[in-house]
Amino acid sequence: MLELTVGNPFSHPAYVYVVPSQTNPLYRTYLEHSWLYLDGGETRKILVMSEYAGGEALVEPDPDVVEAFRYIPNRIDLKGVADSEHPGTDHDVQVVLGGAQIEIAEGLATYVDNLVLTDFFEILIEGEVLVQRDDSPAPQGTIFLTLDDGTGGRTNVSVPMFGNQFSAFLPPSGWTKVRAYYLPPAGTADATSAWYPHP
Repeated sequence: MLELTVGNPFSHPAYVYVVPSQTNPLYRTYLEHSWLYLDGGETRKILVMSEYAGGEALVEPDPDVVEAFRYIPNRIDLKGVADSEHPGTDHDVQVVLGGAQIEIAEGLATYVDNLVLTDFFEILIEGEVLVQRDDSPAPQGTIFLTLDDGTGGRTNVSVPMFGNQFSAFLPPSGWTKVRAYYLPPAGTADATSAWYPHP
């Protein structure tokens, strides 16, 4: 759920409409309000929500359409349109005020688990990535380790995965904490661990 700020840039009251469009038929987009009557210069926030509904979003579910769009992100365009008085007339014209774009991708939620730091001659970091819904192994992706030096300086290191597990040796000094970021393949969501202190 997101908040969208809608405003009336004119000095007089006006109806402002929020006009949505989307690119993926497997999603539903919900607006708290599709129009607002705003005083001159007034702004208000509305809620915007997107839901992945799969085949249920279609009037006539088609397995081929579901398969074709399942892993394609949904791009939502929201345009603000206002009725404005047309100078010298008694009618209004519609003026496009601006808009917002949102991109949403469906994927299996994941988390980084069993992250362990062991102090040998170098620091060994080990962990695994699991799927949230059933704690099964996540698909193989790439792990990026972020080493923070405690003064705002950060170094990123790419680490390959073996199945859903990863391990790497870290330098013994030059950092105070580390975290792991999982970059997944298509159809799976990314995950970031908590920060872990230098042992």
